[in-house]
Amino acid sequence: MKIVPFKEESSQGMASAGAHDPEELAEQAEGQLLVAKAISELRPVYREVFLLRQVEGMSVRDVAEILDLPEGTVKTSLHRARKHLVDFLAEKGWE
Repeated sequence: MKIVPFKEESSQGMASAGAHDPEELAEQAEGQLLVAKAISELRPVYREVFLLRQVEGMSVRDVAEILDLPEGTVKTSLHRARKHLVDFLAEKGWE
């Protein structure tokens, strides 16, 4: 099984989702729930850094300014958040 990243739904995305196999859609939904669970278990600072950088697409510099942290701390927190997510998903049997 493979994880499909979260995608913002649009009317076009919704229409194309109907073309997928129901089993594939169920696997995607399960993967998204696992990712959400993994993110919810992150330390608060790791979660904030991860969401701002990976979901919002902000630069490391912008995240550092918003959270009033050194850029090195943002990079370390992002690395640790990603590692937690990979480990959590691997533990659950997801690639």
